[in-house]
Amino acid sequence: MTEETKEIEKIEKGFEPEITIEPLAVPYRSILRISSSELREHLDKFWTQHGESIAKAVNYKGKKEKGGKLHLKEAQKFVEKNYGLVKIYAETLSELVNGFVTSEQKNKIMMITDIHVVDFDKEICSILSFFYFWSKIHFDQELDFCLTNPLNSTFETEMKKRIETLQRQYCIKSSLENGVEISDNYEVKLDLLASIDGNPYEEGTLRGVSVVVKNISNPVLKESVKQHKIGDLFELQYENPREGDLKGKIVSAVVKIHEGFSIEYHDPIENELYEVAGYESFEGFEKKFKEEFDNYMKNVRENAAFEHVINQIISKGVFDPIPQEWVRKNLELFIERHMKEYKGDKQKAYKALGVDSEEGLQRAFEGQIYKETINQMAIYAYANKFGIDSKIDKVVEDIMSKVAWKEKD
Repeated sequence: MTEETKEIEKIEKGFEPEITIEPLAVPYRSILRISSSELREHLDKFWTQHGESIAKAVNYKGKKEKGGKLHLKEAQKFVEKNYGLVKIYAETLSELVNGFVTSEQKNKIMMITDIHVVDFDKEICSILSFFYFWSKIHFDQELDFCLTNPLNSTFETEMKKRIETLQRQYCIKSSLENGVEISDNYEVKLDLLASIDGNPYEEGTLRGVSVVVKNISNPVLKESVKQHKIGDLFELQYENPREGDLKGKIVSAVVKIHEGFSIEYHDPIENELYEVAGYESFEGFEKKFKEEFDNYMKNVRENAAFEHVINQIISKGVFDPIPQEWVRKNLELFIERHMKEYKGDKQKAYKALGVDSEEGLQRAFEGQIYKETINQMAIYAYANKFGIDSKIDKVVEDIMSKVAWKEKD
């Protein structure tokens, strides 16, 4: 027996039994007492609206009356007896129960797992509902509402960028003839076939690329283009700037300049630019852009503030268990929706999420379900802490009222 084996045996013999007690999510039960005659009225109302489509899908004795019409009363008796009230009337039963639940209680219900009807053959019956309340995050610490403004750009800076974009988008191009010398402000359409050590280098190859000469990032290519004319075919070499194993290698390239264009830009202070872009005038453009800019800034700040506060609750709070039935049911829905999107093609569905098996798909969606569920739990924890409505817009509004912004250094 080796020393290592003796040590393992010693540890095993000396191991003391231990027990771990963990909390589990427990469902609640509601009992709605209602007269059987009133419940029958609700069920019959549902059957009046949907009975014909249900009757067509099942076979039963006396399915059709004389004249070929469906015998709906017989169908109703048949499906209720053979399929049960809950399977046929689940939606109606849930609506009935919800009608007696307060709005505050509704907001706290995570999911209804099961419904039963008891004593329907008696004068008074009961609708039993089994459900989970939302799991809680217990959080009693102070929240930090001070955060850095995620954007330090100004309206004037962003509007200038947008105007420059419009100028490029709606510029007037004039085709240049072959043999014309090329300047910085011309746009050229070119091919560049690259190779390294005699082998084709696809990452550095360009086909049919149009670019303004002054914007060419490769300085060697830029200067070579300026030294040639429209229609020229020439060769050049340069050091490969791309990251990876081939960085620093000498690239040999053959370049063909197919076309060239002179470019005329609209004056940014004249209305013509904004009219061709679909605005009435510069003032119309400025007004529209101001609305877009303000909405963008508002959304960015709200998202930053929301994540800053909610992440504190998630990282520092103590979690109640999340019902596994909740995870399981959502997992079924997520996978069903995902497979439908890819028309049942498993390989495409797997590839879309970067997995290679059904187990990988489940793990990916389980992670998403837990993340979304915990996020919602944190929203409820925040609403409870400050005594506000748990609707997302109300929570965001409250957070924004408390935030103290500081500018970036």
